[in-house]
Amino acid sequence: MPYLFCLIFAFSMTGLFGLQGAVPLGLSLENGVIMHEGKPIYTAGVNYIDAFTRTLQSSEDRSYEGGFEDLRSNEIRLARVALIPWWPYEFKLYFEDKAEFYRRLDAFVQSAEKNKIGLIFSFYFKSSAVPDMMQEPQNAYGDPKSRTIDFVRTFTKEVVERYRNSPAIWGWEFGNEMDLFVDLPEGNRGGDSVGPIFDKKNKNSWWCPAVRTEKDSLKTADMLHAMKVFAESVRALDSSRILLTGNARPREGAWHINHQGKWGKDSPEQYLEMLMLWNPEPYLITQHIYRQDEGVTFFDQVRADFRYAQKNKRGYYLGEWGWGLQIKDRLDEPENAEKTARMKLEVEEFLRVIEEEKMQIATMWVYDFSTKSVDSQWFSFTGKNRRSWVLERLRDFNRNREKTK
Repeated sequence: MPYLFCLIFAFSMTGLFGLQGAVPLGLSLENGVIMHEGKPIYTAGVNYIDAFTRTLQSSEDRSYEGGFEDLRSNEIRLARVALIPWWPYEFKLYFEDKAEFYRRLDAFVQSAEKNKIGLIFSFYFKSSAVPDMMQEPQNAYGDPKSRTIDFVRTFTKEVVERYRNSPAIWGWEFGNEMDLFVDLPEGNRGGDSVGPIFDKKNKNSWWCPAVRTEKDSLKTADMLHAMKVFAESVRALDSSRILLTGNARPREGAWHINHQGKWGKDSPEQYLEMLMLWNPEPYLITQHIYRQDEGVTFFDQVRADFRYAQKNKRGYYLGEWGWGLQIKDRLDEPENAEKTARMKLEVEEFLRVIEEEKMQIATMWVYDFSTKSVDSQWFSFTGKNRRSWVLERLRDFNRNREKTK
């Protein structure tokens, strides 16, 4: 009898999916609408950016387990996570013991599954990291025969093939704000986060070149080529999950430096041209936005960008948002009531825009950032530090959206 029941059940499920099609795992885009489990999704999540990469420095570090539990208890369903660390040396485990690297990543994904957290995997978070590891200049992203592009293709396929059947993976993201480092008139040369001196005593410089040259100055064509390779590599294995560029909002002079090689004030039409150029299909429109000025102009621009994406049925992801740098509230200093009030006001302003415009997915910067940096002091929040009010506010916001959607 049990055997007969299994046969009947298997046949009925096969018939069901054969007629209607299986519901895609993760997030997918249908006619400009972001879908999850067959329904439009509306949720505010967090950047939990170094949740996985911190484990590469210690097999004992499973702090993400408590983090995922903290997020689940506050009904946070979505987290954006980096796969490759900021510094090349922090990724040595992958090359020295790939099996152990994936053992740790397996445990990470399994913990997300257990806590029902959806992950957006951001692959190439620091644009210079992969070329440095491959001992090539940054413009290798534009060379189809480079070791850099071969790594992008290989690593992307490894990760997607391994985790494409996990319900915890909601989307695949190429990188992080590479658009802010392309076409710069003065040159990027690897950014200011990697020093020009190769010093074996300074582990931060391992795998970084001794000098930077003009070949380390990224161009739009280099970025677009790498993004194309990434998208093709993902789509060869996963036909439905959303693809994200990880790009920030284009600079005000993006069109001018791209077309004329010098700074200038872009027109609204030129701005939109760059927005679409740097977020090509099949990618969604992705933006990272922080409050930079006073008044309504800033949020009017955010609304206009979202509406443009919706008009073109491209889908929109507010990948990073939060209070501005100018507040400078440090966790290692006594709490300042005025600064806290300003932070709360800016969070409310963003949430109002997200709600009124019906933005579907947005991840706030930044949950439990462990790296010793400005971000860990000025932006990091958890359920246990004095900024626990952030998670409580996101919880209430998501609850209200569930009631009213």
